[in-house]
Amino acid sequence: NALCIGNSLTDHAPSQSIGYYGDGWPMAASCLETGWVYELQGIFKEKIPSAVVGKIGGTTISAFERNPQNYVTDSDFDAIMGDYVGADLDLIIYKAGENVYSSMATAYKAGLKRFVNYLKRKYTSAQIFSAQPFYASGVAAQVAYEVAAEENVDYIADPTSTNYRQRLGMYTF
Repeated sequence: NALCIGNSLTDHAPSQSIGYYGDGWPMAASCLETGWVYELQGIFKEKIPSAVVGKIGGTTISAFERNPQNYVTDSDFDAIMGDYVGADLDLIIYKAGENVYSSMATAYKAGLKRFVNYLKRKYTSAQIFSAQPFYASGVAAQVAYEVAAEENVDYIADPTSTNYRQRLGMYTF
């Protein structure tokens, strides 16, 4: 059981106000099947047909990215996890940061550390990964890398990514 946690590049509801009409598609995808979660799901299903890959995305994580100082207690993070609170997870991947700006780096780092520690406490049997955001050269990528190193979780990066885009097909599972 895997859980992918991210922002609108993971999952986004249709929004007429911004001209986005994908129904649950990640904003960076041309269709549902080309989103990073679905690419990963396909890889897992090839290797383990019974694999289940869930996702938390959209405004839930965007709110955390923009206001990490508002997420302090376990109940704050339980609100992010929603239906996955108490779930038996083997793998958790956090991939976000596109809504983080340089002026927010300190607050985001502190918030991401709290979230990672929450995940480590609540999902003790899960392997936790912090993944490089899609915009690989930004402050959020540096923060994600630092938090992973400081909190002893694995970091996923693609050293071949160019144009600030990650190429998931380069990974081997």
